Amino acid sequence: MGALVFSPLSFAMQQCDKEIYGQVYCAPVGGLLQKDAFGKYACSPGQCIRNDHGVLLCSLKRGGAVVSDPFKGIQCVGGCVQPHLKYCQRPR
Repeated sequence: MGALVFSPLSFAMQQCDKEIYGQVYCAPVGGLLQKDAFGKYACSPGQCIRNDHGVLLCSLKRGGAVVSDPFKGIQCVGGCVQPHLKYCQRPR
């Protein structure tokens, strides 16, 4: 499994971006929209934080929080997931 490198994080009520072919991608409300190192879009339902290896872990719950505990590691409301295109929304 290859590593993903993401651009700086951005949190907003809902963030959208248009790719060069005109397709629009939006983060779910309370989630995150970003591009990976290859320019592909990835979204998360909730907030994200990087682990010690630089991997983003995000809350599976819409608008959910993520915390890093020195004893328990990263904990996400509703469980942790990595950002993925399947979490992005497309306006109609």
